[in-house]
Amino acid sequence: MNDITGEKFARLTALKIVGKTKDNRPAWLCRCDCGNEVIVSEHNLKRNNTKSCGCYKRDIHLKSHYKHGGCGTRLYRIWSNMKNRCDRPSSDNYKWYGGRGISYEKEWSDFAPFAAWAMASGYSDSLELDRIDTDGNYTPDNCRFVSHQINCQNRRRKARA
Repeated sequence: MNDITGEKFARLTALKIVGKTKDNRPAWLCRCDCGNEVIVSEHNLKRNNTKSCGCYKRDIHLKSHYKHGGCGTRLYRIWSNMKNRCDRPSSDNYKWYGGRGISYEKEWSDFAPFAAWAMASGYSDSLELDRIDTDGNYTPDNCRFVSHQINCQNRRRKARA
């Protein structure tokens, strides 16, 4: 049995031997670069089968799904809600948007171009997305960011029976 105390294996540093695995191989307490501690067989360390406490797999997953950094932000919810109103018949407001033929700029199918336009158009967390022409589509020349009060004033008039 070799002493691998202090040796680094990917994100793991071997701290001390803590016993044996089920197959009678040395088991090591290791500290991950993220700070977590995990017990790993020496065999898996040396063969690079275990790279971290699990954070490596999470990081790879996040990187593969990370496009724009906007997930979870208010602007991302505004964009997502706009798309849902236009695209999803199951959306509560679809009948007032997609159901009436309202759509959005093709480029805005992706969040990044929408976010770039929003930031250049005065977006702030206190403002709401508003269509200037309530019968028009979500396009750069028909959208703006306004206060809630102004947004409420710019509503479509109900058709008379």
